[in-house]
This record gives sequence, structure tokens and C-alpha cells, in this order.
Amino acid sequence: MSVTSTDEVRALVLAASGLVDAALQAVIDRVEAEIAALIGPPYVDAATNVAMTLPGGGKFLALPRAISRVEQVTVFLAPDDAGRALGEGEYTAWLQEGLLERRGALWEPRVVVWFVPVDDRAQWKQAVIDLVRLDIERTALRQESVGGEYGYTAPDWERERRRILRRLRFVAIG
Repeated sequence: MSVTSTDEVRALVLAASGLVDAALQAVIDRVEAEIAALIGPPYVDAATNVAMTLPGGGKFLALPRAISRVEQVTVFLAPDDAGRALGEGEYTAWLQEGLLERRGALWEPRVVVWFVPVDDRAQWKQAVIDLVRLDIERTALRQESVGGEYGYTAPDWERERRRILRRLRFVAIG
């Protein structure tokens, strides 16, 4: 199920984009899948539980979004290791920063964190709308000029995309 409807996007992007609802929904779905791959699934309610596998190794472990609460943290020493759940006394959760700090040790090579993110639906929806707008407006041209009467210079599309996605997560993108 999509977080953002075609009507919401159409009202804020280009009402006359020429895309039928099915085509616009396909763009929305692709953008939402890209965001979910980076920061986990969208927030639904207070029972939303996100599981993320992250590389360990340091004292701090950066989650891609702010945390409402941590459900479980499991550490793995090796790929074939069964893992061990940590007790609450073995780490500190910095909720708004999206950080977990390991007490008295470094994080193992692989860590799986089950957590409930803060309600970020408004930011998620705005990022989806901005990314859809970017995808619809994107052209193959970097610069165009016609007889000195018309000129167009395109933005750096990938840099703009990274800027929009950075608003959603704490860890630097690209």
C-alpha cells in the first residue's frame, strides 16, 4: 500500500503532467521502494516494528532514522553465528539521534536492531512528492539554448535526489 496517493502528488507536482493515474502510481511506488530500501518501511502506527541489519565495529551504531523505542538488539560475531540478544544494560539508545552506543565494548561485525521509528509520515510524504516531481521534470538535457531567446540549464539530478533523501535519514547518502 502506498503512503502517498496519486491525488496528493498530482495536486502538488504537475496537475497537467499528462501521466494517467496508473503511470503516476508506478512512479510513486518506485520512489517509495527506494526510500524503504534506505531507511526501512514507512511508519504505520505505534506498533510499527522495523528490523535492520547494520555493520558494527565501532562504539556507536547509527540507525537511519529517529527511534521511538528499541525492541531488541542482536549481535553476530560471524555469518554462521546464531547471534546473541543484548540486554538493555549493554547499550544506550539515543532516540532522537537514531544512535545506539555500546557500553564497555565495541559492536560485533553484524548487528540486527528491531525498533519502532518516530512518526515520520509527514517527512516521508514530502520526500515522495519531491522525488516524484524530480523524476517527472527530469530531462536528458544538461543545458539547452535556442537562438539566444531561450535557455535552460538542468540541475544536477543525482545531487538533488541525494539532498531530498538526506532529509529522511541521519546517515550520509552517497
